[in-house]
Formats: sequence, C-alpha cells, structure tokens
Amino acid sequence: ITKITPARGFNVELAYSLSSLIASVEGWPVSTTQLCIGAVAGIGMVSGQGTETLNLKLLGKTFFSWVCTPLICGTLAAIIAAIGKSAMPAH
Repeated sequence: ITKITPARGFNVELAYSLSSLIASVEGWPVSTTQLCIGAVAGIGMVSGQGTETLNLKLLGKTFFSWVCTPLICGTLAAIIAAIGKSAMPAH
C-alpha cells in the first residue's frame, strides 16, 4: 500500500496495537488486519502529499475484498444450510 521503513513500521505497529487495545477495553469487535491496513494507509498519507504515496489500486482491492467476503460466505452458508435442511428426513 505504501513504502514501509523501520520507523514507519514501528509507528504502524504502535498505532494498530493501541487501537486494538482501546477496542478491546471498550468491547468493540475489530479485526487486527483491518487496523493494520488502516495504520499503513495513514502512515502513507502522512508521510507523503496526501494519497500520492499510496497504492490506491491495492487499497481498493483490499477494501473490496472486505466487503465481498462476508457477502459471499453468508450466501454460501445459506445455500449449504438449505441443501442440508432439504436432505434431512421430516419428523
């Protein structure tokens, strides 16, 4: 998503660790992967001229996969449950 130097890597780790800690204390369901990607994107925006240093195509693909994954998994689970329910004998 952006170039990571050792100093930037430290900032990314610190930012998403603190975010994860706060979310855990508050009881918010979060994904550490999403927190890390957000921290990397934030570091990229701060270190350059806005979004110039970001690979927006890769960031877009990542965001798209986050939206599509639950939809695809939910649909697949519903199909499997419907097949399983129709295969069971009625009581």
